[in-house]
Amino acid sequence: MLKSPSAPPDTPLPDPKRPTGPYRPFTCDPGWSEAWWWLGVPVLVALFTIGSYQLDPAWYMRIVIPEGYGILEVSHFILPLLGLLIAGGLLLLPFVRARSFTWSVALVGALACIYIAGER
Repeated sequence: MLKSPSAPPDTPLPDPKRPTGPYRPFTCDPGWSEAWWWLGVPVLVALFTIGSYQLDPAWYMRIVIPEGYGILEVSHFILPLLGLLIAGGLLLLPFVRARSFTWSVALVGALACIYIAGER
């Protein structure tokens, strides 16, 4: 038997304002104060890449693109290393170490960063 969408659910959704129950919010959930690294940095990189080509295609081909020493090639090494530092820092946090699944995800992220950075 199908329930109507307006019918109350059998089990209520967790209420983050209640301290009891299976759901407990993090005490320091990221907000817009941390948007500079998950939103700002990718937008700035995209603007630099597109804008530098639009302003001077010859400079872009000479400085940004070259295999082995261009800005894009070097950034494909540096960014995974930064990710490795973040994942390594997470692996050391007691909050993460106490949760095996979270620790496993951070470990896979760290190993992926090592693989990507070493691919050069």
